[in-house]
Amino acid sequence: MNGPLQSPLKLPDSVPECHEALVASHDKIAQLQAELAWYRNQMFGHKSEKMPPSADAQQDLFVGSQDAPASQDKDQETVCVPSHKRHKHGRRDLSSCENLPILERHVHDVPEDQKVCPCSRAKKKLPSKYTYQIGITRPKIFRIEHEICQYACELGCEGELVTAQKPMELLERCMADASLLAHVAVSKFADHLPLHRQEMMFGRIGIDLSRWTLCSWITKMGEQLSPLVEEMFRRIRNCRHAHVDETTMPVLAPGQTKTSYIWSVVGGNDAPYTVYRFTSGRGRAGPLEFLGLFRGILQSDAYVVYEQLTKTLKLTWAGCWAHVRRKFADAFKLCACHEAKEATDSIRDLYSVEREAKALTDEERCAVRREKAAPVIDRFFEWLEQQQFKCLPQSPMGKAVAYALNIRAQLRVYLDHGFVGIDNNPVERALRPVVVGRKNYMFAGNKAGGEAAATFYSIIESAKRHGLNVADYLEDVIRRLPSHRSDKFSELLPDKWRPIEPAVN
Repeated sequence: MNGPLQSPLKLPDSVPECHEALVASHDKIAQLQAELAWYRNQMFGHKSEKMPPSADAQQDLFVGSQDAPASQDKDQETVCVPSHKRHKHGRRDLSSCENLPILERHVHDVPEDQKVCPCSRAKKKLPSKYTYQIGITRPKIFRIEHEICQYACELGCEGELVTAQKPMELLERCMADASLLAHVAVSKFADHLPLHRQEMMFGRIGIDLSRWTLCSWITKMGEQLSPLVEEMFRRIRNCRHAHVDETTMPVLAPGQTKTSYIWSVVGGNDAPYTVYRFTSGRGRAGPLEFLGLFRGILQSDAYVVYEQLTKTLKLTWAGCWAHVRRKFADAFKLCACHEAKEATDSIRDLYSVEREAKALTDEERCAVRREKAAPVIDRFFEWLEQQQFKCLPQSPMGKAVAYALNIRAQLRVYLDHGFVGIDNNPVERALRPVVVGRKNYMFAGNKAGGEAAATFYSIIESAKRHGLNVADYLEDVIRRLPSHRSDKFSELLPDKWRPIEPAVN
């Protein structure tokens, strides 16, 4: 006969030790449940950080109902909601397209027998009614012919042959014009069309361009356009404030893909450029190389590399309130913690101050922050110091509290500098095109491809920042850069660029 089943869990002998083991197991279960809830929310939940209205706001839903609770304060001040323009549905107004040329005109006339009145008189033609539609012509591939003139002496003198010189080109002996090169680059890095899709699109309009040819053009253009990006980076290094963040960029390797990274650096108003850098790792060596000469205020999330970087370079490190808010918003989603809702309400007050000071000068904005935002921050951190002893360290709320307290000094930096933002959202928005493109083309072919991607993202996103037509700007830069003097690269920067006016005959 078999003996009794033995439990695989060996319990301590004393009651106090059992009590400690039980508490530890309860904490571990709570931690695992929170992690499982986080993964489920990432897979199936909504990503918005908007919090539900407070209890007072929810009571307003019962106004006008017979079961509505009696108001405790009849003299309560009415809250005014800012006016907003409601989006209209239906057919869109085409008045914004009045500048489009009219390439086709169709006249719709009535039959001839309807132009005669029953009284046998011809009807008088009244002013016509006009309606408009928007059409599009499909892309057309065409050849550009270059006639290179030559001259020689009729008597056949040696050494008298002269040949005209073609303008310098970005890619010598390339069959693609600047217009086609710009189209390929903008399609991939602005419209997120992988090269294999472009290969099929070119095939439909009658030209055979393999993806390997397109990839070669992209890589070589990236090498030639890099001096323009270096000029942008030089100006960012000399500015007083910059944002930095990073995201993954898979690179094709034998039998697998290797995780590399693209870093984005967004300059302040005195260096209005968005520049990207490709590195094979996420360590300190990468940002230390391209930010080594920066001496301004660096704003980022709490990634440990940025902390080490600011200490090494002796920089002022500014924190991000959006990341703090995100931690508490996640805690509320996972465990409906009332304290997390209180934290997000306090951070919302800080953003209200920012909206109020948005149109002010740097000095005025700094004064408003010290007057209205600083007391909110002081109360917020005093409250966090009390909360850190009331929640488990490994719980979502405990992690959010620890995150905010660990960077409390960095979160106060923006109070003393009016030109520093409250969060790191500008650089997170700058990384969005990289993430969208990565989902389409999935990986870079090699290191050169990753560096070319960083170059094109720098040029395209900086052009977008200044409201330029990206295709027109890039095509003009490709045409002008080969013959442009290196000491006048600033003329081709997005904030300085002006298209060449056509010659008037």
